[in-house]
Amino acid sequence: MQLSDEKYINPTISKTSSQKVFIIFNTLVNDDNESEDNKPTFSIHDHINELFEDLQLNNILVFNIPHMTAYLIAFPEIIDILKQLPGLLHNFSNKNTQISLELYQEPEFDDEYPTIYIRQKSYEEDILDKIDEINQLIEPDLLGMSVWLLVNTDFQPFKS
Repeated sequence: MQLSDEKYINPTISKTSSQKVFIIFNTLVNDDNESEDNKPTFSIHDHINELFEDLQLNNILVFNIPHMTAYLIAFPEIIDILKQLPGLLHNFSNKNTQISLELYQEPEFDDEYPTIYIRQKSYEEDILDKIDEINQLIEPDLLGMSVWLLVNTDFQPFKS
């Protein structure tokens, strides 16, 4: 990279109420990290962290975060669909239900895909109908993608 291809942001000096001085050092910003309108772009890691934070705020657990992160880096197109899940799963938001995002390992093939598991302390009679409705809502968004997402239950107790 040549110096002419770089942009510098001027240092900022700020004082706290206790008069300590903090200097935010010159930050080198590469043009590759900016969009055409000169606004900073977000990295895939930013999008994944935002997703995990949103899921956590909506009481959706993410198991095996390092493995899930690696999967999302490999298949980032699924992130936008996963971001829709809290709104789609609002009918399951209660103390009787645990919702988690996990990677399902297909036992017959060398394949894995994200799965939203809905587990309940006491299973409702219509849980499979509700799950089927959610799968029908997300299925059109998955058409043509190289990934799959399943909302399911395994009728197991809460996972910790």
